[in-house]
Amino acid sequence: ATSSTVAGEDNGINEYILVTIIAAADGNIKLPVVTDGSELRTALKRLGAIRVDALQAVEVLWTPQEEGDTLTEDELLSDYPQLNIL
Repeated sequence: ATSSTVAGEDNGINEYILVTIIAAADGNIKLPVVTDGSELRTALKRLGAIRVDALQAVEVLWTPQEEGDTLTEDELLSDYPQLNIL
């Protein structure tokens, strides 16, 4: 499952990071299509409810990966046009 969040626009900050969560688990896990904050919370709760013995792997990816590096809003939207702005 992949979830993405854009924040900071309200207070004039133009520095962003993109966080992607990839999880592999046994069984069938239904996650909602994430189009708002509420659906993101639901998806994260469902991921958090996976039994430890069913969880095979979890990877969290940060973009950009360099410490202190950020993306501008233009870079974020240009590189990830499918991104849902939450």
